[in-house]
Amino acid sequence: MAARFKAAGAELLVSINACPFRPRILQTRIRDIAALRVSETNLPIVYVNSVGGQDSTVFDGGSFVLDGQGRCLVQMPQWEECATDCELARPFTAGTDLFPAPEEEIYRSLVLGLGDYARKSGFSDVVIGMSGGMDSAMVAAIAGDALGPRHVHCVRLPSEYTSDLSNSAAAAMCEKWGFSMATVSIGGLLATATDALVPAAPNGLKKLTRENMQARARGYLLMTLSNEHNWLLLATGNKSEIAMGYATLYGDMCGGYTPLKDIFKTTVYSLARWRNGNRPDGLKGPEGTVIPAEIIDRPPSAELAPNQLDTDSLPPYPILDAILAELLEHDTPVSRIAEKGFEPELVDKVFRMLTLAEYKRRQGAPGLIITDKGFRRVPVVNRFDPGQRERLREMADGK
Repeated sequence: MAARFKAAGAELLVSINACPFRPRILQTRIRDIAALRVSETNLPIVYVNSVGGQDSTVFDGGSFVLDGQGRCLVQMPQWEECATDCELARPFTAGTDLFPAPEEEIYRSLVLGLGDYARKSGFSDVVIGMSGGMDSAMVAAIAGDALGPRHVHCVRLPSEYTSDLSNSAAAAMCEKWGFSMATVSIGGLLATATDALVPAAPNGLKKLTRENMQARARGYLLMTLSNEHNWLLLATGNKSEIAMGYATLYGDMCGGYTPLKDIFKTTVYSLARWRNGNRPDGLKGPEGTVIPAEIIDRPPSAELAPNQLDTDSLPPYPILDAILAELLEHDTPVSRIAEKGFEPELVDKVFRMLTLAEYKRRQGAPGLIITDKGFRRVPVVNRFDPGQRERLREMADGK
């Protein structure tokens, strides 16, 4: 098509886009799309991209101009609206900072997506259940950088299993940012609910039921504060947990928006370390170590039972995320994943948990999607065995 434009007398190519953000997308646009059109025609190209968040999508901007030799004359910043003048004859030598670090582009896309989602939905403030763990800290940081710290309201909701470290880490995070913080114990609510259930459950409640009650008590209280103050409640689940169903319906899944919905747990840690060492222009939070080391360094735990760790129910996150990436983002068959060095039984377990958690994902709050292949919808009920389904798919593909 570009060659036809040139044959018709075009002297300049202008590409007007609403291209959504994906990791490393800027390199793809410049090197794999625009540069090829220039090589076909020797015509300069102006690539103009939209900026802003819309539901689960964020448009990162990053407009640019290439001259007829494929040299980049202008590289506009991502994640902000701006304008500039460009003389196509001006010589240019590309610098080494043409493309941002992966952590920066992902983090800033999350900031822009959350900020626009809140503002366009009529919310100026957000509320977060601040547990003292990694996910709630990261969501609070994103919200603080997007909306400003005074618009972020954190609530500690301790139970008998909440550690002193969790309480102190949550307080340190809020103090560093200047977030408002309230503490509301869930003990009384749990006791009242347990007593009320005695006629229907005279033999007591199962361990998992009691754990879920804690999450739902927190969700109830946070939703009440959201209603009372017109604050947008942010759910703090990440992609790894959402994939495995490691979340409680009407509990920690409560909220109007899930910022980390497409972010694996291991990436959450990478983003935290990056943000502690970087504060680009446009972010509204403070500089320095904004996520305390005790939050980053501690083993992940839901703290719903004594001495509980995430690894009691899930594989270590580096292993889990590697398997999930193969399943969700690379469409690798289960049998081929095992060939890459993972235990076959573990791969089968992850695949089965991923499939069976579909009913929860259907009911989750929206969130920003930054990968080309997010969660694919599968039937919630159809009496199929997940492993058998995969084997049938491999047969259909001729594998």
